[in-house]
Amino acid sequence: MATEYELRHAVMQAEIKPTVKVVMLTILMKIDWHTWTSTITLKSIADYCKVSYRSVIRALDELEELDWIEKSTIRVKAKNTPTKITVHHLHVFHSANLSHDKMSQCQNVTRGSAKMSHTMCQNVSMDSDKLSHNTLINNINNINNNMDDDYQHYKIYYAKMGFNICEPIDADKLRPQVLEYRLSQEPTWKRLNKFTSYSQAKDELLKRAQWLNIPLGREHIRFIKSEIESEGATWKD
Repeated sequence: MATEYELRHAVMQAEIKPTVKVVMLTILMKIDWHTWTSTITLKSIADYCKVSYRSVIRALDELEELDWIEKSTIRVKAKNTPTKITVHHLHVFHSANLSHDKMSQCQNVTRGSAKMSHTMCQNVSMDSDKLSHNTLINNINNINNNMDDDYQHYKIYYAKMGFNICEPIDADKLRPQVLEYRLSQEPTWKRLNKFTSYSQAKDELLKRAQWLNIPLGREHIRFIKSEIESEGATWKD
């Protein structure tokens, strides 16, 4: 089985459109690596990738055509509609690496050989959103930086407590409207010391408590207090 690093590397090497690549990397960051699934809204993907909502729809359709993912939507025609995405990780890894091998062969053709066209060797086209090279690199760097930073930290941290933060706890048991609301209130998963005030950190922790289905009342208060103490976060206010 491919490791997380190998799978992301395979996606980066694949001959697919830049927007499709960024969307796929975002999905890989959000999935549960044990079940290879995640419940996420298309709007949250669009916001994270800094691309349009329609671009995300097109990218997901292309990824499904490649058989890299399988998606199912609970409700239709709503930007905050929860969508369950399953990644076919073995197919991603093998097809992406085959694509990379093909590109390598193309690059190794000598200039004296049969005039292979520039188009054949660089068959990666930009989609209708016309992402610039710099925008693509910035988006990918943003994803890569976050993969091994705060989100991954909390993914491991809460997993030790028995929580999977890739989707709201008991997501499959929630009514569609409730799940849609939960997903729209997903925490930022930033380290607490990155918030400039206690009130901001408290809002974040309230969202985490809801995401993790911590009971209201004393459990909420205990959770907030323990998280702040655990990270040793302090604020001037």
